[in-house]
Amino acid sequence: MLQINDENVPQHRWAKRAPTMQDGNIVSESTTASTSRAQNDQAGQDDWNQNFIVDGNQLKELFQFCPCCGTALAAKKSSFHLKVVGTTPVVSINCIECRRNTSTRRIVWAGQKQAVDHPRSRSFAGNPLAAIAAITCGTSWNTLSQYAKETNTAFISKSFFSRTIENLRPAITKVYNFHRANDVETVKSAYEESGLHDGWNIAVDGVYDRRCHDFYKMVAVDLKTKLCIHTEVVHSSETGGLRDDMEKEAFRRILLRFADLGVRIRSVTSDHGSNFKHVIDEMNGTMPCDMEWCLDHRYLSRSLVKALREASKEDSCGSLVNWIPTIKSHLESSVRVGSWAGDRNNIKFFFNTCLYRVAGVHFWKKVTF
Repeated sequence: MLQINDENVPQHRWAKRAPTMQDGNIVSESTTASTSRAQNDQAGQDDWNQNFIVDGNQLKELFQFCPCCGTALAAKKSSFHLKVVGTTPVVSINCIECRRNTSTRRIVWAGQKQAVDHPRSRSFAGNPLAAIAAITCGTSWNTLSQYAKETNTAFISKSFFSRTIENLRPAITKVYNFHRANDVETVKSAYEESGLHDGWNIAVDGVYDRRCHDFYKMVAVDLKTKLCIHTEVVHSSETGGLRDDMEKEAFRRILLRFADLGVRIRSVTSDHGSNFKHVIDEMNGTMPCDMEWCLDHRYLSRSLVKALREASKEDSCGSLVNWIPTIKSHLESSVRVGSWAGDRNNIKFFFNTCLYRVAGVHFWKKVTF
């Protein structure tokens, strides 16, 4: 990653002989400060503030001449040396002419600015920026490392990435709490504008850590605004290592969090796990609330399909298998139409119409709403 900035280029360089590309060959031409400013204005300031991926061999062509005095460097490896610091290319130049005329022993050019304004700073701005961007996007170091390997791009080390996360942990917590509070206020306003005061309808889902089952994370999402309003993480040591207890504890903490905020939960939608139902019954018995547990229609569809397949194995019931596509389609239509109607109870009504068809009733009296 190469960051273009004017601080890396000495001002008096523009009065010297600088290398340019013409017809694929490197030539020298006289460049003045006014010409440089005109070219910068044409390119646009926004373009110069971007970061670029530069090929190492292309970067090497820029240092055929000394950037300070314009002297052609000898074709030796000792004339300039490239060192990679994370995502930053650092070029050390040994110019005989500069050493003879000035006290400068070597010239150091970096592709990025220093992270801090300190004469002994060794950290470049692009390295913490790469780690911060990965943390913000929720991308792991292993994924980015594989991407860098496939593209043959210099990248930060795992130790630097982990150290950056530890340093940013207080700031991450502060920003997370700010966004969480803002999302809660947004959801409150949405329900108040709709005139709904009987509680929020949320959905919860959890997942275990894939590498080791020491952590269980559960996320709560508001169904009206589709906003993620809370995340809870439970370690196995807090519940004795039992997976069901980890799931219950995470769900219990989410409900207690909403109770502390003064938010009433009307319904909780989840998968077919019985742990959610147990916690809801427990909370309804100990707190002044009347939460309802709802099953996600996708899991209900799977349960219906499984039940129909089992029933079709009985004698004279093989035709039930042919009902499966129709039942699944009817369930999805009921959820879609019921949601559009604005009342969750309509979903039950639309789905139960299939019972009339089973009973042989195919026509209903039309009613004008």
